[in-house]
Amino acid sequence: MLKKVGYETYVASQTEKHRYKSGNTRIVEHIVLAGRVFVHTEEKCLVYIMASFSSVYRFLINRAGKPDRFGNKPFAFVPESDMERFMALLEKSENPVVITDVKLKLDQKVKVVSGPLAGMEGMFYREGTTAYIVIKVPMGSSHYAYTKVSANDIQPL
Repeated sequence: MLKKVGYETYVASQTEKHRYKSGNTRIVEHIVLAGRVFVHTEEKCLVYIMASFSSVYRFLINRAGKPDRFGNKPFAFVPESDMERFMALLEKSENPVVITDVKLKLDQKVKVVSGPLAGMEGMFYREGTTAYIVIKVPMGSSHYAYTKVSANDIQPL
């Protein structure tokens, strides 16, 4: 609905191969952050959007932000570079991207040097023998997105 009236929107999704019990496979689009739509807009437009579209329930709030004189915290805004990095992770990863709010024991900052995620920077996370690249999810909170990578494809920064 917002897209129809000219707002740039993004629903975080990833395509993946789904295998049915019958053995058939099909490429399906999986919504990663259900119920959330990212809207590219200016702060002055947020009140108009809330008043004009009954399907918009609320906007994310920057809980660390300074409250105004009425005690309201500011809206959460995502820097374009963070949004582009999140979108690239979902688009380019050959493995499922997992979103979590569990505190991960992150190791060092790394850069992916080969493979479909080449050029992406994030934090290194290892669980057993499996290596992951982790980025902060642009939701104004402590959520992380991570996906498997080959340890041979990354180098420390």
